[in-house]
Amino acid sequence: GIATMQTDNTIYEPLGDVLLKSTYYDGLLSCRGSISLTSTKKWFQYLISVRDGVLNKFKEDGRSSDGESLAINPIEIIPLTYCTIEPMVEEKKSDKDYLFRFVLKRNDVKRWITHCGTNDLDVYNAFFIAFEYNINLSKTMVFGTTIHDYCLKVNKMIPTVLVDSVNKIEQHLDVEGIFRVPGSQTEIENLRDIYDKGYSVDLNDYGVHHVCGLLKLYLRSLSEPLIPVTDYEAFIEVSTLSVEEAPAKLHELVSELPLPNISTLAFLFEFLRRVSDHSEQNKMNQQNIATVFGPTVLRHELKGSEKKSLELSSLNYGVANGIILLIMNHYDTIFTQDQRNIWKHSLLDTDEEKLRKRFCMTEAESAEIIVPLMDYMHESHHKTIWAQFLTRRMHMINEKIDILEEKIIMVGKYRVFIFARGGRLEHEIHLLQFIEIISLERTNLVFSFIINEKENLTLTFTPISNGSFDVDAILEKIYTNYEEQFIGKLEDQKFNLVIAPEERKSRIMEKLYIENPSKGCGGLSKTYPSVCDWMVTPPNKSLIHYIDGILYKNKVTELNITEVIRDTRFPSLDFQCLIYSMHFNTWFDSIILDNVDIGNDGFILIGDMIRNNYTLTKLQLSGNNATKKGIRYLANSMKNNSRLSLTYLDLSYNSIDDSTMPELMEAIQKINLNHLNLSNTQMGRRGLFVLLNHLNNPESPFLHQLLYLNISGSKMDQQCSEELSKFVYNSSLVELSMAGNVPQFEIIDGETTSLWILDLSNSKITQRNSSSIVDFIVSMKCIEVLDISSTGIKAESIIEIVSKCSGISSLNISDNDILDHEVDILLEAFKNMEHLRILNISRILTKSIRTKTETIDSICSYLKYGSLQTLVLSGGGRGTLRDRLIPIILSLLKNRHLTSINIDDHETGDELAVVMMKLLQTNTTLKSVHWDGNLISPHGFRLFFLGLQRNTTLEKMAIPFNYIYTIKSMGGNENYEKMTSILNDITKKLNENAHAQSHSKKRKKRVRRSRSMDGSESLSERPKTRRGVSKEDDSD
Repeated sequence: GIATMQTDNTIYEPLGDVLLKSTYYDGLLSCRGSISLTSTKKWFQYLISVRDGVLNKFKEDGRSSDGESLAINPIEIIPLTYCTIEPMVEEKKSDKDYLFRFVLKRNDVKRWITHCGTNDLDVYNAFFIAFEYNINLSKTMVFGTTIHDYCLKVNKMIPTVLVDSVNKIEQHLDVEGIFRVPGSQTEIENLRDIYDKGYSVDLNDYGVHHVCGLLKLYLRSLSEPLIPVTDYEAFIEVSTLSVEEAPAKLHELVSELPLPNISTLAFLFEFLRRVSDHSEQNKMNQQNIATVFGPTVLRHELKGSEKKSLELSSLNYGVANGIILLIMNHYDTIFTQDQRNIWKHSLLDTDEEKLRKRFCMTEAESAEIIVPLMDYMHESHHKTIWAQFLTRRMHMINEKIDILEEKIIMVGKYRVFIFARGGRLEHEIHLLQFIEIISLERTNLVFSFIINEKENLTLTFTPISNGSFDVDAILEKIYTNYEEQFIGKLEDQKFNLVIAPEERKSRIMEKLYIENPSKGCGGLSKTYPSVCDWMVTPPNKSLIHYIDGILYKNKVTELNITEVIRDTRFPSLDFQCLIYSMHFNTWFDSIILDNVDIGNDGFILIGDMIRNNYTLTKLQLSGNNATKKGIRYLANSMKNNSRLSLTYLDLSYNSIDDSTMPELMEAIQKINLNHLNLSNTQMGRRGLFVLLNHLNNPESPFLHQLLYLNISGSKMDQQCSEELSKFVYNSSLVELSMAGNVPQFEIIDGETTSLWILDLSNSKITQRNSSSIVDFIVSMKCIEVLDISSTGIKAESIIEIVSKCSGISSLNISDNDILDHEVDILLEAFKNMEHLRILNISRILTKSIRTKTETIDSICSYLKYGSLQTLVLSGGGRGTLRDRLIPIILSLLKNRHLTSINIDDHETGDELAVVMMKLLQTNTTLKSVHWDGNLISPHGFRLFFLGLQRNTTLEKMAIPFNYIYTIKSMGGNENYEKMTSILNDITKKLNENAHAQSHSKKRKKRVRRSRSMDGSESLSERPKTRRGVSKEDDSD
């Protein structure tokens, strides 16, 4: 052999301490064996590199025929995982033999033997140590090795077994006897064997005492303790220092240890401190912990007579325990913040940068290849084009040509490019085009991918050198990019990845690490640009910012597409890319798209998404101008997705004809809907009958699961009325909306206790059907919310309803023709409704002007003594009250129940502002006010603000957009500026009130919680309540 050689201006010397401290060695080595003309039994010289458990062999001269360096193109790479090394003891038989020789053998390959020799003993020793070290490094053993060696194998700063054990034990820190009660030796040894074989372990399946035993076994079995034997004396000497000097000295000593030892010590002692914090429960105080861990963390080899001296051994253990106590008590001084957090990083930099430097193409090829790649500079632009791709030179066979050709593969972030020799682009494959990737050994790789809708292609690759691991590098890069960009894909939605053997597959896949899978709304911010690349359109950066900065930051799981995409025409490219990205997203559970004309094309895109998505529970597509084609495609997609978890479906204001309804119902009866809105879909009588008939099917889930049904705007005949009657009285329906329908209520007969919300607005009630409608409503024994606005219902019918349905809490009778004196009677009836909290009587005071004053007095009286919380008394048209509104507002000065009032469109003028100022100064319960359309001037709003300054409860006021628009359109810039200025002041004060109310509620909750923990309150401690007002109502 040659002791010293120069290659590329680097001197490699196989002698001295430099080699012994390194993990690799480069130099010339003579080899004989199966890998180098064994039949001739001649010795040949090769340039070799032993590093990271791998033997790389090159030709002797280090140069190829064209003068390019062969050091980056080895003729063989041999993993040392299954190798053993043995010294040769045979005598030298000829002058051509070497004096000092050793043999490399592989256990997994029969007859594989390599003879290595040299005439220099120092060279021989250097090589033997380098091989022996790398063989040990290549094995998967966890127990019985050093911290440094194991961390090199897994490229981590801290052993995995230690992290796993700590995570498990921390769930049981209150268990008495941890680290003292022994676990099952059989279970502990079984866990040790599993880790030594390189498998991952779920320690949640094991008892905490078993895991404690595993952790102690690991630390005991280390061939070198966490604090190395060579540093033992220095640590022990710290015990002679004062308490003030010892922590600084320990910090100095710890900082000189290898990084894996520092990070492991910091991680372990931080955990042990948490254990001692629970010492009252687990009985493991710091002294007990030091007794358990002192002999394993800080120990030394006893020699000669020391081994026989129990007294000396006990003394050493006592000092070691004292050092452990010092470290626990002064943890923050001994370990810096960086040392505590370094365990989260890798021990070694990734090999990717080293791999990129491997020779893969000539200068002429690189100049040709860079042109088509310039469009794919997706990552940060400070990187070169080559830094964004993993490049390999491979042999390829096209299934259509069946000829072995030399190709250049470049794996980018979103695509895989294949260039011919010379630099011509032949194929570019997006990650979404892959059908299957197969690699049954590290020298074989098969791509199957989609070319177009009708054609697929299969390509087979082999490395230029069978000894290289280029296939693994390509697999790892593609797999990592795919998993990072499509986090939510299920296994059966991904391309088929076949890697053998299983150990190799695990080794490739375990390198993938996604720190936070939910980041970017479940990876949507990474999926979207990848899909944009697939559709060859630039990604919308503002959309990505909205996903990351708004939706993810605020944990929003409802995707309102019109808020995310501000396009004026749909379906745009951004819309297409976003919807396709949602195929595999698991973050969002709701999609909302209202009043956007996406048509059938948009529904087809959403249908394709529904066919794959399995986490959406709410789909709201209202007013999208979809017709038969789009609805049918969506229905078919829902039917073909067995994993669909949809519970909320809104297709209102789209066109669903009678022929489409059977397909739609067949699809939705297979999912567990509890909310169905098919209002205003132009559905005919036949389509409605199909819907109601399916709902009544005993085998369908609707009878027990559907809670909300909206069929407003549908045409209902006798058959439909009968089916509706069956469903209402036999189902668990909670809310029914059939606004604008005129069902034949006399057919509907029965009684239900489940329905508590009913909307009959705009359903024309005549004298002929009035009694049957009242009977229908009264049959709802538990009804709480009733909307009979714009129905033409008479006052006597309303009185009958409220007298029999005393549990109504929300009632809307607006826009009905009710005489003023009838309003007086109604209000008297409402006084007997103890549960009524929300009342809408907008635009019912439209007749008999002379009697309005008495009616106003009745309203004032009701508000003064009633328990109403929300009053809606909007004006407009004949319902405008003007100055008659003033007494109603004045009646609220001492009201202690009302929290919200709507008095829009009464054209009252600034006189109303004066009254509102007084109201705000005295009322202490009002939280929300709507009073737009009252012709309030900027001066009036200034008066309102003056009253608001003395108010602490009002939190919301609707902005008077109508008035602002009128001022702006008339060109009154001065008034416009005054108006915006005072509205800004009002908004600021409202926000202050809201903030103060929020803090007050939190403070009350804390007080109640503390009182409940202290026991029952004394009478003197209980808050006083006003007469007739419950404590809960008062706090609201």
